Amino acid sequence: MEGFCPPRRRVRVDVLLPSSFSMEASSPRDKMLRLGMVARFLAAARVEALILYHEDPESPEEANARFIKLVMDYLNTAPYLR
Repeated sequence: MEGFCPPRRRVRVDVLLPSSFSMEASSPRDKMLRLGMVARFLAAARVEALILYHEDPESPEEANARFIKLVMDYLNTAPYLR
């Protein structure tokens, strides 16, 4: 099975995601669905880093940013270590 993995990109691809990304979701299930789809797209595009940023430092998005980081870290963990 040598040569199965696609070659690495020559340039590093990072994606910026606002910390308010999943705040408008009505339920935790909808939040997880949106974050799961984003994670899947990032993996398919072979993105190396996801960077969360705050649109407004005064807004209460810190808890939402921590939730996004927790979910993305979990999805980035190998299945046998979960």
